[in-house]
Amino acid sequence: MAWIGLLFAVMCLVLSHRPEMVPMVADHGDLARVYGERIAQCLHLGKYTRGAPYTIEALLLYLHIELLRGEDTRIEPWMILGIIVRLAYRMGYHRDPSHFSNISPFDGEMRRRLWSMLVQLDIQISGQVGLPRMAREYQGDTREPRNLLDEDLHHDMQELPPPRPEAVQTEIQYSLSESKLLSIRGRIDDWKEALTNRRINVAAAEADVARLDKQLDDAYAALPELLRMRPMARSLVDNTETILRRFVLFLHIQEAKCLLYFRYSTLLLSHSNDGVSQDHPVSPHSKYVEAALQILQCQRILYDETQLSGRLYKDRWKLRPLLKASCLMATAVLCSEIDSLNNNASHNASVHQPYQDTGDNTNIQNVAMNDLTAGKRAEIFQALHGSCLVWTHLSENSQEAQKAAEAVRSVLNKMHHADINLSPSVDTGSILDMTMNSSMIIPSNSVAGSSSASM
Repeated sequence: MAWIGLLFAVMCLVLSHRPEMVPMVADHGDLARVYGERIAQCLHLGKYTRGAPYTIEALLLYLHIELLRGEDTRIEPWMILGIIVRLAYRMGYHRDPSHFSNISPFDGEMRRRLWSMLVQLDIQISGQVGLPRMAREYQGDTREPRNLLDEDLHHDMQELPPPRPEAVQTEIQYSLSESKLLSIRGRIDDWKEALTNRRINVAAAEADVARLDKQLDDAYAALPELLRMRPMARSLVDNTETILRRFVLFLHIQEAKCLLYFRYSTLLLSHSNDGVSQDHPVSPHSKYVEAALQILQCQRILYDETQLSGRLYKDRWKLRPLLKASCLMATAVLCSEIDSLNNNASHNASVHQPYQDTGDNTNIQNVAMNDLTAGKRAEIFQALHGSCLVWTHLSENSQEAQKAAEAVRSVLNKMHHADINLSPSVDTGSILDMTMNSSMIIPSNSVAGSSSASM
């Protein structure tokens, strides 16, 4: 029954997101819903908790269907993921297949691939809903899959061939690359979680941050050249799948850096009265601001490219479930920055005055704000303006987008009335008027060309 459920899941995905592949079917939506119900029925009839063959595969596709079902973050996919993770543990996926003589080399490699995918989804979905991940590295020893072509694998093989060089493009190469980046993201989430459970030595935390940041940089530098971010103008001959993969990997890096340095910055702020030095070679404040700006730049490019005239229009459904979370986080971070600027300006704080050590946290935060030049503040303002336009146009079908648009408009409105030192070329009044006009249509090419050129 699990195999039949898997078949229904494949058909449901096709009908929901690639209806042009089945033009003979008139009512795609109703039939897709029926197939979705059939998946659950098949899993129930097949007693999925017993872990029959194809059960994990059918459940994973069912999870993807749930992720793609709505525009907003829901807790249901995380609950389904919890069932899958626990079932995978029960079926031994966390142990490398080499420990079991009854698992063939082919089936063992498929199990490695499935476990790797499950761990990646766990890190992303758990991060999206703000809860701890469920699958931890120390709880198992499953090795990462090998970089192999599909034709390298067959059911009757006696042993696995050696992995292909990284220069050889394979279907599994992207998944392997994403797994390495998300593994570091998982360590960052674990580190953040540990900060709330024990008193942290700031010097040790600084070493942890430097180590994790270096791991992120090294992992991205080790990516195959084809999967590294490049401007859209240099991607004219690349297929849409490759372009999407570049954006996803780049956003993974920027989101991880933003989370890492934002949490570290709040840690320093909370220890500012403990005599902890605030002098650092590179400001954590400037690090997470820059990462947030990069994320919103990608948001605007992706929005333009997924419009009707864009190159990614047919694949737009692939971006919805997990990438919106990073854009919401970046929007919240930059809104917090602008709100701090507004508050500092309204109280005549150190935006206009030199820092004076009064022994409280407010001045420490103001010093952090002084890390931002007038040009950088203008860049934040422009990024939030562009993001607000995107959120406004997405708000018709998304409550999260509606809330984000309202929050950004509120911050920009306060900034317009505050005495903020911005670049003279930025007219906050005219930009605010444009942002408030929710019927404004975003041009499909202008921003994509200018933004991508700078990445």
